[in-house]
Amino acid sequence: MKKRLLVVLLVLLLSLTSLFAANKRLGIGTGLVLRAPFAIGAVGEYDFGPARVNLTLGYQIGSFLLGVGGEYVFPGLFQNNDLNFGLKMSVGGRIDLGFSSDYTLIRIGVPVTFAYYFDSVPIKIYGSGIPGVMISLYEDPFYGPSNDALLSAQVEIGAMWLF
Repeated sequence: MKKRLLVVLLVLLLSLTSLFAANKRLGIGTGLVLRAPFAIGAVGEYDFGPARVNLTLGYQIGSFLLGVGGEYVFPGLFQNNDLNFGLKMSVGGRIDLGFSSDYTLIRIGVPVTFAYYFDSVPIKIYGSGIPGVMISLYEDPFYGPSNDALLSAQVEIGAMWLF
């Protein structure tokens, strides 16, 4: 049921907007992000033009998340002027912190993001792949303080209203 509702909302959003790509909008954006594995959050972003910074507050099963990142935007890599369609690609760095009663997570990643800007409304949709390293700090009942470092990967999709 939830998947159907999400699909219906996306179809309605796309049907209400033009299918033509717009230029990037500078300034502030706020929105919602869904991240795998299993997180949802609110995101705020400031776009300087060639670069942007973002802050994410979210919830993952059993923990509160805080993330901060920055990205460099590559101009015109995936642009088709004949179809008036273009994706904006960006690459950067990101640090995510996860806080729980049992553990603390630190994720350091390199997001690769593709964003689409709608022409008729100030909305951006995007998807990111974030490979990186996850460090887990926790208290083991038998051995005391402990930590693990693992390779990690996250995928996120989101939508933002641009001011």
